[in-house]
Amino acid sequence: MARCPHCRQEHPDEAQFCSATGKPMHAATERVRPLADQKGVYDLLAEAARIYRGNLRAFLLTAAVVVIPGSLFSSLVAPLGALPLMPLWLAGRALQSFVVCGLILPLVQAALTMATADRLLGGHADWREHWALLMPRLPLLASAVLPAALALAVGFLFFVLPGLVLSFLFLFVIPVVLLEQRSGAAALWRSYHLVRSDWLRVALMFVAFGLSYAVAHAVAGWLAPWDALLLQNFLGDLLFLLVMPVPIIGIVLLYLDLRRQVEGLDDDHLKAELETLRPPAV
Repeated sequence: MARCPHCRQEHPDEAQFCSATGKPMHAATERVRPLADQKGVYDLLAEAARIYRGNLRAFLLTAAVVVIPGSLFSSLVAPLGALPLMPLWLAGRALQSFVVCGLILPLVQAALTMATADRLLGGHADWREHWALLMPRLPLLASAVLPAALALAVGFLFFVLPGLVLSFLFLFVIPVVLLEQRSGAAALWRSYHLVRSDWLRVALMFVAFGLSYAVAHAVAGWLAPWDALLLQNFLGDLLFLLVMPVPIIGIVLLYLDLRRQVEGLDDDHLKAELETLRPPAV
């Protein structure tokens, strides 16, 4: 009998995957391409940009599945925030925050995490496979993302700053859910502890993500007429779509590096977890 290295449950010797965790029974000898010790945020983003450039079409299409329809909806709701009536202003702002924080960004980050795991292991899955692999994991993802989205919506509604702080602390919720299979509050707390372990690098990555969003929307504001709010929002989201894979891939790389540095995990262990996100071998 073979014992699962993750949950210690016994399985027949010929078993390839644990029936309880779904993870490989035997650590592979092939190593994930090392990220080196304590890479800086610039190096992680440079690595992310290299991965993105080599897989531009697959990553763009993967993100576009959610970003384009989500942006259309968000752009239609955005004018409510400009209305002088307080109830409509609050409703519009809360709805937009919930859609963006609770649906668009988490789904895009989750799908691109699947894509990143596949590319780190030398795979070539396309956007359809990324989403097909994500679908069975949506209930687990929702258990952590929806409570986080509600908290973020309230935080952005009241003075914005609490929402930014929570966004920072929940930066690793998606990879925690997908790679460690944690759900609900456990995933949120896990992200919080990982962020605390190296808050400076995490903060710099968070700023890089925010700057890419701000620059994209600033350019859209310059290109579109000043009074065309819907067009500005939609164009800004399209420009952001072009660059958002880089910081999202960077977040995955930083998450893996933190687990390597803080928890002392080797590449074989991380590879075994990444393998669970790849399409099954044909």
